[in-house]
Amino acid sequence: MPRRAGTNLTSATVDFELAIRNIGSVAANDVRVMVQLLTANPHQNAQLQTVFDRPTDQPIMAPFALDPQDTARINAVGTLAIEKINRLELEGRPMFVPIMAVRAVYNWAGNRGDRGSTANAYILGVGREGQGKMQPLWLDAGPRMAERITYRLHEIGIRR
Repeated sequence: MPRRAGTNLTSATVDFELAIRNIGSVAANDVRVMVQLLTANPHQNAQLQTVFDRPTDQPIMAPFALDPQDTARINAVGTLAIEKINRLELEGRPMFVPIMAVRAVYNWAGNRGDRGSTANAYILGVGREGQGKMQPLWLDAGPRMAERITYRLHEIGIRR
């Protein structure tokens, strides 16, 4: 669940709480979580596939175990260097749309094959009361963080 998103002098930033749930019937161990912030662009689907295929040797926190049906809650911040933001224009105003890519890889008891892997991407925007549509994050207002961030699930995800 995103809490805040916006820009500072050096990066786009998303402050969020992530819930990782073991929906299986056996414990997951050596759970590694990777998060990467991207911005909407014509090549985003290919970029997401690349992110989801990367090794998870630098998780956002130490690997952990998760019992069946348990949920781990993780507070974290995703960043993207300001020069890597894909700037779009809407009615002559510069803006961007953040996309948060999240991937968890894990082992489980009795597993002798590849590690399990689950990944999803979330499109983020500013929520407006009474509107179902998200607003982009504007770049012409200087560095600032928006508080009412909402999200929707992107079409690209994996479960192996």
